[in-house]
Amino acid sequence: MILDLLVKPWVAKDYAKALEKEKEIGYKLKLNKLTPNWIDGQMVFDMTSIWQSAGIKAKGVNYFTIGAVKNDYSSRFAYKSPYYQAWLGGYIVKFSKSRRWSINDHFELGVADQKAWLSQYGDPNPYAKIDLNNIKKHKPIKAGGYKAELFEGSIYSHTDVGKGKKPLLFPLFMTGFAQTINKSNQSLNLKAKNLIPPKWAKNLPVKSFQKIQLHGFIAIISITRYIKAVIYSNGVIFKDNKGKNYNTFKEIKPELKKLIQLVQIVK
Repeated sequence: MILDLLVKPWVAKDYAKALEKEKEIGYKLKLNKLTPNWIDGQMVFDMTSIWQSAGIKAKGVNYFTIGAVKNDYSSRFAYKSPYYQAWLGGYIVKFSKSRRWSINDHFELGVADQKAWLSQYGDPNPYAKIDLNNIKKHKPIKAGGYKAELFEGSIYSHTDVGKGKKPLLFPLFMTGFAQTINKSNQSLNLKAKNLIPPKWAKNLPVKSFQKIQLHGFIAIISITRYIKAVIYSNGVIFKDNKGKNYNTFKEIKPELKKLIQLVQIVK
């Protein structure tokens, strides 16, 4: 309760900043018709400073959700869940100048995002790298009322579950995260504890901040010459300490593609 009160003014300020960025760009995204497998709300976050710190000359807003809460924790943190380390969301991006941005450039938006996220969760060496050699182009789809280029590919990354020293303000950050998502759905009542993984233990069959393959879809929509929507969804591919292979992308692939197509682009 005390943390909720302490964070509330900061959340209001940060949320207002994201809304101002939306107005500046002129478009926003809305995750629509989510299945019960996901938290039924969306985080809204201004990505501009993270991208510019990574050398990406763009500004924009990130909208995303993660696996539904079960037994007090998001299924994002449960290695046996099909929604382990899964993302569903998108960016509204305004690039600084007109040029042909490659698929690699668009994946780099997610790389910068993933590294910043891992840092918050205490990863001492945040890692995210595009698999440049295995990006597959699919037939165009319709998403948000627009024609979208659809790609399938991977980013190699660490998980956000492990033994590490989290930033001092981590509890405040996660409280703010929960409050912001609740703004999109007043019936949620999401709490910070739902968004923090259980304590990692050595007897688990997954390593601390284990290296995994985030494999999924990315849909790219050219709204104007400078503004794009980049919608993403993924499962994971990894092997545990006992040699068991996991591929959640295969399991939830149809759902991931369908939910990408249901994302709304609002002017």
